Amino acid sequence: MKKLTCLSCIFICTILLINESFGQAGKSTGGAKDAHGCPTSAGYTWSVVKNSCIRIFSEAGAIKLMPQAVVPEKSMVAFVILSADTKQAEVFAPNTPSTVLIQKADNKKMWVLGDWTLEGNKKYMLKKKGVVQYAN
Repeated sequence: MKKLTCLSCIFICTILLINESFGQAGKSTGGAKDAHGCPTSAGYTWSVVKNSCIRIFSEAGAIKLMPQAVVPEKSMVAFVILSADTKQAEVFAPNTPSTVLIQKADNKKMWVLGDWTLEGNKKYMLKKKGVVQYAN
């Protein structure tokens, strides 16, 4: 009887240890996260327009803009996401501390915020201080 009790205890302890190991395997063990909890180490960033964590380079509907001659970071692209009602455009550009959220102007094909201007409908130009920085 003592052997059966001892074997039962060993069996139960083994199952508990295995469950604990598998339970830990599904949990994140690290990686950087931004203020919104987006796992930046996995390529995610917060989108104000989408109100969620996204991977901008694989986000459906993201507009990819290529750098123009005046941009020092010639190998880096910019992305734009338009809100569902197209009243806001969220710009993800290199060397900007965060995304730039620009509002649609009275002109139906232009969004403006300070130095930033996005012009276009199917073809877009992103300007800073009137100089084209990115376009598609």
